[in-house]
Amino acid sequence: NIMEKEIVAYALVNKVPFYRSECPYSHDNVRRDVLEVINALEQKRPGTKMKILGFYDGLRQQRDVRSNSLSHCLSCGEPSSGPLCRACVFLSTQASQ
Repeated sequence: NIMEKEIVAYALVNKVPFYRSECPYSHDNVRRDVLEVINALEQKRPGTKMKILGFYDGLRQQRDVRSNSLSHCLSCGEPSSGPLCRACVFLSTQASQ
């Protein structure tokens, strides 16, 4: 795969340490199967990978817009869709019991 070769070349040029052998479990797993399907689609219909990335970027932008509407928990400061995050709600109910 050219993209993997480019990643290795980048790591070598920039002296980024990496594991040089293949994972012994990488041949019989879902990720490898999906990669083969995507590569076959790219071979048959060039531009498929760019369309998949474009779709992902669109989803990410939608998520970023929605995440701007999040507030922060009044108790711990973590992101929350309400005044208190679920963890603090749970902890406050446990403390009152």
